[in-house]
Amino acid sequence: MIFVSSGVSLSVSGLNTDGDGNPLGTEFNLSTADAGSGTLRIVLRHEPTKPNDGTLAGAGGETDIDVSFNVTVE
Repeated sequence: MIFVSSGVSLSVSGLNTDGDGNPLGTEFNLSTADAGSGTLRIVLRHEPTKPNDGTLAGAGGETDIDVSFNVTVE
């Protein structure tokens, strides 16, 4: 999975990997910094390039799910 935040200070760190040690992203920590509002976009890619740089442009593969959530950090 690829995580993209916009307008709000979030960082996501993956907690699980596949059998080859590549990040899966199905378990993760979400950390916040400053208060604010924005979106968190989560994109699931089918057969991404492994390893990749964690960006949508570098992930390759085909998009299976692309959803955005409104986020408010207080």
